[in-house]
Amino acid sequence: NGNCKVGKTTFNYINKCKSVFYFYPVAIESVITSINVLKNKKSEGYDGISNNFVKSVKKTIAPILLYLINSFFATGYFPEALKTVKVIPLFKNGSKDDPNNYRPLALISPLSKIYEQIMIEQINSYLKINKLLYRYQFGYLIWLMVI
Repeated sequence: NGNCKVGKTTFNYINKCKSVFYFYPVAIESVITSINVLKNKKSEGYDGISNNFVKSVKKTIAPILLYLINSFFATGYFPEALKTVKVIPLFKNGSKDDPNNYRPLALISPLSKIYEQIMIEQINSYLKINKLLYRYQFGYLIWLMVI
């Protein structure tokens, strides 16, 4: 609604906003869209679920995820299980015997990715509508991301 005026410093942004952010219930289309944008990957998170599997059962799983996500938004709850990642060592180069030649790769559950994607969309929408970002902010904004 544009009720937030941007001040000269970051500290002024919050104080000038007249609206309050809250997560609102999502529609099944948002869940399906979030499933569709998952990369086609066979790798599994800690829960043994891959993006490909979720995509293959999206018509069955979408209503269940819709119910869970809306329940999480209503209660402010983010399950501990969705915060857990599987970390594997990824070889960079050099000797495979040297641990310094590996970097960690975090495999996140696709269920967590879907939940987070919907959260990000709502947060970014609120920030954009209320003009709460510095006008030269480009990183981490979904409408400006280069993929």
